[in-house]
Amino acid sequence: MRSLVLLIVTAVLIGSMRWGLPSRERNELLLHGTELTSGELAEIRSLTSSYFEQRDEADQFAAEQLEQGVLVPGHRATEIGAELSDVEKLRAVRRFLLSSSAVDERKPYIALARMDPRHGDLDPRGFMYGGAYLYLVGATLLAWETVGWLDAPRDATEAVDHPEQVARMYLAGRLPSLLAFLGVALLLLAWARNRECTREAATLAMVVWVTSTQPLTQALVSKPHVYAAFWVFAATYALHGHSRTQCTRWLAASGLCMGMAAGSSLVSAAAGILFPIVLWERPGLRFWRRLGLVLASMTVAVVVTNPYVLVSPEQYLRTVLQMGSSGGSGHGVLDIGKGWHTLRELLVRGYSFPLGILGAVGSLWQLIRGRGFLRRLSLAFWVLLLGVGSTDGRVRHMIFLGPWLCLFAGIGWVVLFQYVVRRARPAVAKGLTFALLAPGILFFAIFARDSLSDEAWLAPARVWADELATFQTEHGHPAALGIFDRPEPSDHPPFPFLRAPVLNLVENRDPDARPEFVLVGSLYYGEWYWDAHPLRREYALAYELGVRRTDSWLLGFRTRGERTRGRVYRLIPTPA
Repeated sequence: MRSLVLLIVTAVLIGSMRWGLPSRERNELLLHGTELTSGELAEIRSLTSSYFEQRDEADQFAAEQLEQGVLVPGHRATEIGAELSDVEKLRAVRRFLLSSSAVDERKPYIALARMDPRHGDLDPRGFMYGGAYLYLVGATLLAWETVGWLDAPRDATEAVDHPEQVARMYLAGRLPSLLAFLGVALLLLAWARNRECTREAATLAMVVWVTSTQPLTQALVSKPHVYAAFWVFAATYALHGHSRTQCTRWLAASGLCMGMAAGSSLVSAAAGILFPIVLWERPGLRFWRRLGLVLASMTVAVVVTNPYVLVSPEQYLRTVLQMGSSGGSGHGVLDIGKGWHTLRELLVRGYSFPLGILGAVGSLWQLIRGRGFLRRLSLAFWVLLLGVGSTDGRVRHMIFLGPWLCLFAGIGWVVLFQYVVRRARPAVAKGLTFALLAPGILFFAIFARDSLSDEAWLAPARVWADELATFQTEHGHPAALGIFDRPEPSDHPPFPFLRAPVLNLVENRDPDARPEFVLVGSLYYGEWYWDAHPLRREYALAYELGVRRTDSWLLGFRTRGERTRGRVYRLIPTPA
């Protein structure tokens, strides 16, 4: 049974790895018969170089300001006016050529592109995504190039003719996330070897993990969150081994694993609080010696995988301050309201409802009634859930807590099942099991269908592109297009906007500026924004691009997957 579950999950994840990646079909829709001129190709190349120059200048300015005690935000995207300029449209074309449909998935590749390994420059110039993850992705890319699996484009213009190479680049970065996701599932099963966790509890913990929509979604993108979660859970497993055997090697291994997590994702370094909580006995040399060993091991792993922590400590400090302060991203600002929201998002929507709630209850039961390692683990879980949840507040950044929650859910389910069996008929216990598992299985099925058939938008998008071409032929000019902010692959399917007037309807509220078509994306400005727009009543729905009825099913109890979809609205003709 356990092998079958893992086989199904592995097959779905492998089959879904290409979701949202550049392809010839996407490029054909983006350009739709348009040939980029030599001037446009040159401009796209210059945009790449100018982007990195702007990033370097912003970093230098931020460093100078920090020396004077002033914290300035990091580099931000350019603002868009009421109508996109030619340069802004070329910048958007560049994003579609080089980016996937996942939010921020290009960040690791931007960091790698800023390095120059041939001259010994391995500085990512930013540490939110750490070297333990970035260097692994870089090494994977190098290995794939060496064996001929990859010929990474040197600039965006090469991606016009070779989008499959860009897709392979992203696959190399997604592979560690996928393997880490499966690694966590195997480690959960391995807990059955410990007396605190039965085989049934370990199996259910694994099922909770593989049907949880938050880690499932992050397992298919080039981000370090699931990768860091694996290392945190590996550190937990090794620390439990030390608790059972008092073997120093287990303790050192736990520190190294936690260092790999902290060296991958800065937020996951908070999980190091587990060490003093678990190792604490009473004040004395033994406690400090063990704590010193494990923290030294953790520090070694962080420094080895992030050498620029020592080479550029001021940049590391600036990254921490920019990400953590109220003047930056605010990941370190205490906000009780944020903590309550995070608690609900993580326990109700992130992890296989209602088993995520059962995991929270199980951890509280361990904290109050439990003993030994699991009681201390539950204390660390709640300290981190409330602490990180009230500061960082991003559930995807807190996936390192997910395996702990799933473990408590598995153990809690066994306790609950035994309690029900003792006081009711076995049929009631089986019915309860079905009620607990059914929502997660349904959510996994929706995730699998959406990610395996992500390009449901392709056929209607082609029909719309053909209509745009017909409009230009009949009227002698391209149709004006309305969007919200800018064309963005994480928000819109590709569409032929390069030669068309593109109005930004966030800024442009002129009632006389009526584009022939309006494209509503699925992420930043959705239907709610369009419905409140003063132009909405003058448009009728023309095309649904990948929209499915299941998109809105039970969104209060699951994480909505990142998927390409949108709606196209056509201007209603004015009666003659």
